[in-house]
Amino acid sequence: MNEDDNSKNKMPGRTDIVGEVKRHLWSFVWHDVPRFLRSLDIPRDLVYLIPLGLWLMMFQFAGSLDSQYRPPIDVTMLPYLEGTFFGHSLLYQLIPQQDFLVLLSAVPYLAHFSLPFLFLVYLIKVDGKPQVFYWYFGMLNLIGVMTHMVFPTAPPWYNARFGYEPASYDIQGDPGRLLRADDILGFDIFQTIYGNSPLVFGSFPSLHAGWPFLICLYVHKLGTPFLPQVLRWGYVAWLWWAAVYLKHHFFVDVLGGALYSFLAIYLSDRFIFKTSCPITAVASSSSSNSPSKSSSSSPSLLSSIV
Repeated sequence: MNEDDNSKNKMPGRTDIVGEVKRHLWSFVWHDVPRFLRSLDIPRDLVYLIPLGLWLMMFQFAGSLDSQYRPPIDVTMLPYLEGTFFGHSLLYQLIPQQDFLVLLSAVPYLAHFSLPFLFLVYLIKVDGKPQVFYWYFGMLNLIGVMTHMVFPTAPPWYNARFGYEPASYDIQGDPGRLLRADDILGFDIFQTIYGNSPLVFGSFPSLHAGWPFLICLYVHKLGTPFLPQVLRWGYVAWLWWAAVYLKHHFFVDVLGGALYSFLAIYLSDRFIFKTSCPITAVASSSSSNSPSKSSSSSPSLLSSIV
């Protein structure tokens, strides 16, 4: 084998990888982002942010409501459903706390808040109509937080600490087993996040479970190669397991997050995207540009999934 053959078979070095990353970053900043900005119709595209804005306002101001005007907190229904359908009212107890498992489950929780922004980068790169996704995303969170406020439910950590005693809105949030992650890392990351949450009693549905599930559904709609399918759904399963293991959610809550993802899609497709709303044009364009979708005038995401 001559020297030329050796050079062809040589694994790419660190310099090659860094150069490739720089090239893609340069292309994204100077080509994809300007192209996306030129395609925007600001008055029309602001409509897509309405559910997102309403969700953020409701979430931030939820804690400021006087408790006398808020509904009673349910502390029994979710453990009952958990025990009925899955044989144990507190499934996290089936897996003992171990430092390795705590850190393993902390990873998707740390990555959780970056998911919408990372996915935005991807959608801009592939011209995946991020406006349409963020409408779905806003609807998921809006109807989820509305449920949290109308029907507040206690998470597993509450039952672990207080049993089935009536809950009070004065109780602060609890990071569950992530408190051990803070001890290991030496920073009060999760205690700060969950100890100051304005919505402590929002166990059902789990929006932690809903976010990555909705992303997977939208990627399915686009038909573009956003990571191998096994990695996408593997991450969903990883976060679902972490939510239960960390005492943050019942498995019923996790399934509720998936159900609410479908509900957000259905409500949008049924009552918004198929009306004369300005969103219709963009949603139809998204369907026609999808490489895996046949030519159809229907912008329905739900119909392409089921």
